[in-house]
Amino acid sequence: MEFIDAYKERADTLTERAFVERLPAWILLKRGRKQTATGAPTPTFNFETTTTQFLNDPAPHLWQLALVKKRADNPFPERLSVGRAPNCDVVLRLPFISKVHAHLIVLPDGSLELRDNESTHETSLKGKRLAPREARQLKLGDQLSFGSLTLELVDGASLYRILRQDLPTSVRTSMPALPGKP
Repeated sequence: MEFIDAYKERADTLTERAFVERLPAWILLKRGRKQTATGAPTPTFNFETTTTQFLNDPAPHLWQLALVKKRADNPFPERLSVGRAPNCDVVLRLPFISKVHAHLIVLPDGSLELRDNESTHETSLKGKRLAPREARQLKLGDQLSFGSLTLELVDGASLYRILRQDLPTSVRTSMPALPGKP
């Protein structure tokens, strides 16, 4: 996943056509959600041993995107892998994402299909869970979920309009700089 800052700058300086020409056909967009005023709960410390699992998006307030494009070394002409493994076509580096969580299948007509790959944490389309190995056809604007990470399938033109019109200026698009770093 990438922060959208550079894409926002491009959308502000390029025409829609020039912007779209620089992108693949599909993009997975993570819209940032507002943070609650209460913030994170105060941790309780004791002598009990517990196992912690990160099953939620660690930065739900950030806007990010993942380009849907085939890696040069992918031997399958119609299949793009989605997962946390670095050799996936779409890499989502979160602990609740399976190594190869799902596949995006390019159909003969150029449309996409989402197929679960027996993921540990579910794959969903529009809020409905896919059974292991189940596939469903996608269309622009669909909400895809990999575990608790929800992404929207957009194209370059949609992303351009979102960045130019829908993105509030007060949202976080990247992590803050570390103290003492530019």
